[in-house]
Amino acid sequence: MPTGARAYTLAEVLVVIVVLAVVLGPLLAATGALSKLQHRTGERSRKDTWRSMQDQALAAGLDPSRAAGLQSSGNAAIPPASAAVVERQAGAETLGAVRLSALKAPPGSEPGRIGGAGWELAAGGALPPATPSALPELPVVLDPPVVEPANGVHVAASTLFPSSAGGVATFPVSAVSAQGMRVRIVGGADGRTSTGEGRAVVDATAIELAQGFRGSAWAEYPGNGEAGQAAETLPDGRIRWTVTEPGGRARVYEPSDVVVFGIGIDLGAPVLVWGGVEIPSGEVVAVDMPAYLAVRLGSADARVAWPRTVTGLFGSGAGVVLPGIACSLGGVGGASDLAAFFQPAQAALWGDQTRVTAEPLAGGGCVAAGGSWVLSRTRLKMEPPELVSGPEFLSDAYVAGNFEFAVPERPELGRVGRVSARDGALMSSGPVLSLSLSP
Repeated sequence: MPTGARAYTLAEVLVVIVVLAVVLGPLLAATGALSKLQHRTGERSRKDTWRSMQDQALAAGLDPSRAAGLQSSGNAAIPPASAAVVERQAGAETLGAVRLSALKAPPGSEPGRIGGAGWELAAGGALPPATPSALPELPVVLDPPVVEPANGVHVAASTLFPSSAGGVATFPVSAVSAQGMRVRIVGGADGRTSTGEGRAVVDATAIELAQGFRGSAWAEYPGNGEAGQAAETLPDGRIRWTVTEPGGRARVYEPSDVVVFGIGIDLGAPVLVWGGVEIPSGEVVAVDMPAYLAVRLGSADARVAWPRTVTGLFGSGAGVVLPGIACSLGGVGGASDLAAFFQPAQAALWGDQTRVTAEPLAGGGCVAAGGSWVLSRTRLKMEPPELVSGPEFLSDAYVAGNFEFAVPERPELGRVGRVSARDGALMSSGPVLSLSLSP
């Protein structure tokens, strides 16, 4: 035995062994049961874990009784755990909308379970199969109507319709749709409107034509609101129609563009009023001394004017509406009343052939042609002078004395001309010549 070593007695060794047996015995016995305890603890924990997941799912709005993945019986290695008993109170089912249900699980008989509650969002009833809506048809743009007479035309005065009551004559202005659509025409300063199927007419008066008759026209679809067709009034008064055609497709009918027009009147040519007779332009008028003097004295007319057939179209407004006429005789201008050219101061203008011209001062909606006439001077053959006073005629000769000879008297003119004697050596200053004769 080495130096300094100590030996234990048998009694000491036995004491140590007894102490270790007393201390380590229970510990070793507990170690054998530890694995069993650990297994039971893990098994309980796993059961509680699945049960907790069921409760959490319920609070999240999921029904654990309908989810197989949340049932512990789905795993053979885990003892079965009772599934949660869920009570559901569902709201009314609506098509296409989300349905909200209240979920509730009571605690049940299993120790330690407290139950739970939550809300469930579920899909509502299925919507019926969608029917694809019909695409609208391409819009139809209507053709503009045709205005008769056309824009810018001047209708002949002879084509107007006289008023039966002697008033102002009229002329029909029409708008026609080649497609047979509804036509609207507006005309005149008062905005008269006429509507017709395929054709619309508005009457223009002669006075309106003389001032320039203006208007507009367009075509529209002949829609019917009572038949379910929709009308939309545009800012300018035209109407757009939407029509549902067979098959359910909608078609829009756009109104036509607006046709603007202006129409006037052609008055033709003025006439020469000569002695109350209207002589058309281009005629030759014979003027003899009696006719010439009748105009000079104011007992006969010589003027340029509009024909009575034209003035009668305008009623009492003829003097206001009809344009004036500028005239000339022999190249010298003057008024439409030619009487001033028949005065002695204008005698130099006259020749054997003297031309009269007339130019209407047309404007507004009027157009007119000029006029021209030739005044042909006709020579008047004088009759032999007559003895109006003198000495008494005795037997076969006159007694010497003073004699008066005069120009023969003409009806309505009296004695016109002068008397000459002695081969022209003597000439009366008037229609009477006095001569002194001796035997």
